[in-house]
Amino acid sequence: MPTSATYRQIVAKAELPSELALNNEPHHMQFVNNNTVVVAGGLLSLLTHPQELFFWDVTNPTRPTFIKAENPPTSSSINDIIALPQGGFIVSIMGAMDGTSPGAVGEWDAKLNFVGEYPPVGERPANSNPHGISLNPELDTLVTSDFLDPASSLLPSTSVLFRNTVRIWKPWSQRRISSTVTIPYASGLTDVKFIPHNKDGLAYTSATVKGGMVIFAINTSNSQASQVFNVSQYFSVNAQRDFLFHYPSADGTRLVFTMSFSGLVAYFDIKDPVKPVLLDSLAFGIQSGIHAIDLSDDSKYIAVSGYLLNEDDFGLIHEDGDRSVHIVQIVDDSLAKTDFNVNMNTAVSYPMRPHMIRFFNTRTTTRPM
Repeated sequence: MPTSATYRQIVAKAELPSELALNNEPHHMQFVNNNTVVVAGGLLSLLTHPQELFFWDVTNPTRPTFIKAENPPTSSSINDIIALPQGGFIVSIMGAMDGTSPGAVGEWDAKLNFVGEYPPVGERPANSNPHGISLNPELDTLVTSDFLDPASSLLPSTSVLFRNTVRIWKPWSQRRISSTVTIPYASGLTDVKFIPHNKDGLAYTSATVKGGMVIFAINTSNSQASQVFNVSQYFSVNAQRDFLFHYPSADGTRLVFTMSFSGLVAYFDIKDPVKPVLLDSLAFGIQSGIHAIDLSDDSKYIAVSGYLLNEDDFGLIHEDGDRSVHIVQIVDDSLAKTDFNVNMNTAVSYPMRPHMIRFFNTRTTTRPM
């Protein structure tokens, strides 16, 4: 809070052991087991390290303690992590062991023990590279979105192999892909999110297609996709460099999305999910890299971070950002910037790349959506 003595200050940090941190980059993270454990992935672990999933005890959030590091046995390139209601978590894993295709979904239990990878080896679609992931426990359904083949973004490759498919896992309890939805002409589906409490099991994904940047509603009950909002009709979009990330409110009536290259945060009324209404937007500037989103429990604040991915001299993707953490306030369905803008290049003694951000919400146990 602004009245706090440590407002806009770093109050704790959780470092990897040096042998795991060298030539690596933190990516997504999540609170699991009722906010007592943080799980994070190292996106570049496959290049030099045997482990790429890291665990910290955050029972005392200002004194995180490293627990262990593990590796999924048949896949690599950890991305998004979902806490499960019963404890434990699932994670989207974009690539095979060597970073090529296909990828998988991994599962760990409440004791942080590895459970399995799905689908089994030999049953994974050849062009499957799960990046976005969302679980609807009420309907026993999982959705994943395929983004890119990780190895194709690394030198000596000359072009990135983007994907255009959403996988529906229904029932999720069987741990099998039941259907695939293809978005024609899409160049990488970075994210997919269920709309909480929607009886049809609608989920949002987005991509640049022939008609511009479009938000699609995926109906997991009939495996159909429909265009529900053309972003390009409202905003200037860089078709090659803007990637969207979505975050619906817990009650399923509002949606926040970010556009990375454009540095945009947009806010929607989605009470009618097939007819989203744009309520407000604000921008942090071109190439600010605004990507990750989290909503406070009371839905009054949005946290965003300014960094997508820069593969430096070893890859093809160079989408850096302002490397800052920003807080946006929601007031009467309008967005307002606050004075919380922390540059992670200068907030600690060495430069940082804040790809993911989470509120520590004391009233939240697990957030499966």
